[in-house]
Amino acid sequence: MKILVTGASGFYGRALCRALLTDGAERVVLYSRSESRQAECAEELHRANLIDAARFFLGDVRDQARLEEAMWGCDTVVHAAALKRVDAVAYDPGEVRKTNIMGSACVTAAAIAARVERVLMISSDKAVAPENAYGVSKAHMEREAVAMNAVAVPRGPRISCARGGNVLGSTGSVV
Repeated sequence: MKILVTGASGFYGRALCRALLTDGAERVVLYSRSESRQAECAEELHRANLIDAARFFLGDVRDQARLEEAMWGCDTVVHAAALKRVDAVAYDPGEVRKTNIMGSACVTAAAIAARVERVLMISSDKAVAPENAYGVSKAHMEREAVAMNAVAVPRGPRISCARGGNVLGSTGSVV
């Protein structure tokens, strides 16, 4: 399997990449915008002897062209990048929209262009009955992603969404 993970230097993305590499994925592309956190990931994977199949791409999910470059040759994309700290994004709903909604649309469009087979959009329980900018953005992202199947299938990727709950110890965790 050749898989790209957006938000790969975040809490969830990092754990997923480690698990994929441990399970023997042929290639895991770690896509994120933090060069320092990518360096930490690379060091961690090197220490665990998992670095050989890892590829690092600096980029933002708002940049569709960069996403297409990073996705080329991948069969699967897991989109885990988001602005998610409810307290921090309360006064920046425009930035939340640009990353969580428009950035997610860039991910699906890039996956179609790069001929990826599957896309999994990670959401959260906050999308169920949204009460804040984060929850609203994730609910909107889910609806838009699922609707993209009308365009993508059968010639492009099958796009799915998965919701996780509050993960203890994750960045922005309210527990």
